[in-house]
Amino acid sequence: MTVWIMSALVAVFAATQIDEVYFRSAIVRHLMLSVEGIQQGEVWRLLTFQFLHGGLMHLVGNLLGLWFCGRFIETVTGPWRFLLLYLGAGVSGGLVQLLLAWQLPAWFGGPVLGASAGVMALVALFCLLQPEAEFLVFFVVPVSWIFLRQAGAVTDHFLHQAVGHTPVSVSPLPPAVVIDP
Repeated sequence: MTVWIMSALVAVFAATQIDEVYFRSAIVRHLMLSVEGIQQGEVWRLLTFQFLHGGLMHLVGNLLGLWFCGRFIETVTGPWRFLLLYLGAGVSGGLVQLLLAWQLPAWFGGPVLGASAGVMALVALFCLLQPEAEFLVFFVVPVSWIFLRQAGAVTDHFLHQAVGHTPVSVSPLPPAVVIDP
């Protein structure tokens, strides 16, 4: 299922790029997640935004997360539960984004696209199931999950102190590669 999801992400990205260059139909605006779209009853956006990406590096980052964490999670859950987990996490992330957009429109009010909510759920589950695994940050620096959890908790704490709340979970490190599943 992981490879099918990755293939769908690449196919949709290619189709939206072709549309943008040749047809300029602005279909992406009708598929991105936005408060306005949901208020108009376009609930499909809770699924469709997960297949759109803002650029090649955005897509590549999500594909890497899917490849390195998704394959392991799929072996644990099975393909159909994996699909439900991945899409359900994306919908949940979308709902959180909508709630934040309604409450804090200056910070979170714009339209959203990308598979990051689903991918980050897979990364978090991988971290829980394989706490001793290491990642190669920038494909070079080995970092353990334990460090990533602590660094994320410290960052969240300081963000909370600075703004009075934690709007999102922040990790101080970029996407990385699993080397020790």
